[in-house]
Amino acid sequence: MDERSIASLGRGVRSRAIRLLTVVSVLCVAVAAGFSLVAGADTGPGIIAITPNSVSASCCAGVTLDITGEGFSSTSTVQWRGTDYPVLWSGDSTHVTVAIPYSALTISGAFVTVEVTLKAGAVTSNPRPVTIFGSGVSATQSAIVFGGDSATVSTDRLSAIYTRSAAGYGTVTAATYKLPPNPILPPSPISPVAFVDLQLLNAGAGDTLVGTFVPPNPIVPPNPVLPPNPIVPPNPVRLAYWTGIAWSPVLTSGGAAVSFGFDYATTSATSASVNFSTTSAPQISVLSGTVFAMITAYAFVGFDDPVDTDAVNIANAGRSIPLKWQVLDLGGTPVDNLSAADVKVSSVSVACGTLSGGDDPLEGYAAGASGLQNLGGGYYQLNWKTDAVWKGTCRRLQLDLGDKNPDGTPTYRTADFRFTR
Repeated sequence: MDERSIASLGRGVRSRAIRLLTVVSVLCVAVAAGFSLVAGADTGPGIIAITPNSVSASCCAGVTLDITGEGFSSTSTVQWRGTDYPVLWSGDSTHVTVAIPYSALTISGAFVTVEVTLKAGAVTSNPRPVTIFGSGVSATQSAIVFGGDSATVSTDRLSAIYTRSAAGYGTVTAATYKLPPNPILPPSPISPVAFVDLQLLNAGAGDTLVGTFVPPNPIVPPNPVLPPNPIVPPNPVRLAYWTGIAWSPVLTSGGAAVSFGFDYATTSATSASVNFSTTSAPQISVLSGTVFAMITAYAFVGFDDPVDTDAVNIANAGRSIPLKWQVLDLGGTPVDNLSAADVKVSSVSVACGTLSGGDDPLEGYAAGASGLQNLGGGYYQLNWKTDAVWKGTCRRLQLDLGDKNPDGTPTYRTADFRFTR
């Protein structure tokens, strides 16, 4: 035998050894999870991979699954959503295919993750996931994770690392929804730029799940969503989740806020990670299919003279005060379509001793109250009529432009006043 033949033989031995180690690894974790893989003296089946691992519910003629593993036979059947389907046998104990009819792909929600197993006689293999997705979903990926192992599932907008500490196994699925959103989704929050879904089935004690949310770039959100002061928004991209009745802010483990980075020169956001646990919002145990929305913010430039945002404005009670500001999107483009019906001014009483920043006497007043005035270029003015009975008190102005926080509460731009004669 020449050297080339010896080298070729060596590569073949290594290839078979690697495949054997992979099969042994799969069978070991399945046995640890409680699956029976031995019938008499025969080793039962084990599934390594299924292709494709996600299928469209609108597929008109069904789908053929390609399954690789070990211990398959001509009498094996594939268990799919409670029904056994015979395999298409080619004589290879490591590879079979199975035809799943269109009638077995129907779903009522956005997606369904099927735990597929294969039977050989009385023995059932380890499960592997296949996700059926509806027309409103653009991408999905699922994984089944056994105790002591971990796996990553990813789409273009979401990546999740699931580590299983408990016995048995859990199933994790990541999905990205199409925009504009399908009606199957909950009501849209203000200015969503991406919707994703994270599902964890059969979470166990001590399991960990870290989700990384990836906004589309560059961010070009619809108008108008504005952050509270300061002028440069601290969180230009925010993350909310649907509780089942309302949108709520996402909090990472320990209750900390989620933070996306942002480059104002390129209007590009960086990803943000959330460690889901018993102290996160939502908690790891309730991720049975949770819709998340990435929401953009805008820049509020103001207030302009005569109001000073960084000081206590000293004003005459009963006079009208001109409020002037500018609205920009994250790319610095003026926002010219604020709705007069949405813009509201209110104020709340505050203790004068709690205010800081120094006093700044107001140097200009308006002739009277006015509605919203669109001055062009993203500039607006509204004349605020104060009450004469406010003399000797302090109040905090609240300007509501109609936008909402992720939890549905108004976003306010504020300025402080102390009223004299």
